[in-house]
Amino acid sequence: MKDRSAVIIVRDEKLLLLHRTKGNNKYYSIPGGRVEAHKDETPEQTAIREIREETTLCISGLHELCRFENQDRMEFYFIAEKATGDAVMSGPELAKATTQNRYKLEWVPLPKVRKIKLLPEKIKEIITDMMDDGKG
Repeated sequence: MKDRSAVIIVRDEKLLLLHRTKGNNKYYSIPGGRVEAHKDETPEQTAIREIREETTLCISGLHELCRFENQDRMEFYFIAEKATGDAVMSGPELAKATTQNRYKLEWVPLPKVRKIKLLPEKIKEIITDMMDDGKG
């Protein structure tokens, strides 16, 4: 399984998340995607590419927040200092969406992050810990 990069984007005290519906399973995730190792892509390059493809946003000032293994792959999480443009669902996710497999971008107020199903749980813990420390 390919490694994954994802980007934490906060604007106006809201976190940009991908709201997923797979049949009866509903959850949120941090926008991102698979590293294209066959193209010698770095996790940071993946983060920039995937956010542009998936959300149409241009991001800059990336800082790696953490990395950990999840479901037999490495996941890299970055924080973007700046994101320009309007977040609009695009790319492969938009093309493969069906009534049973939906993708929707949502700006979730930071306090609400504690109450939603954000996967993987480990990144939810890291984000809420940052909020508790006054860094998020």
